[in-house]
Amino acid sequence: MTEARTGQIETVQTQPGGTLLYTHGHRFPDNVQMVEQRHNAAGTLLSARVTWSGFVGRVLDVTATFDTQGRTVKEEGHRAPGLTTPVTALILPLPARAQQTCAEPGGS
Repeated sequence: MTEARTGQIETVQTQPGGTLLYTHGHRFPDNVQMVEQRHNAAGTLLSARVTWSGFVGRVLDVTATFDTQGRTVKEEGHRAPGLTTPVTALILPLPARAQQTCAEPGGS
């Protein structure tokens, strides 16, 4: 069993086929937010999964897909009543190290 960690979370992974998975968020005892953004090899946002829980329980657990202009095409999953935060408000730009990966020949 691993020890629970608190604070900011940020990782970038290259998936098979050149897809980039950028995960960011925070983990505190009463508030956990994780955003997993999938980008193609060119760095274009394809989809995002957001999970967010707090002392009241699960408040957001949605997956959104985006068009090439970054507009939400589809969103499905759970939203707590009254939670109106758009998924796009939780999307962050790819960090510089990931953008460099996208720019490399072959995208990896």
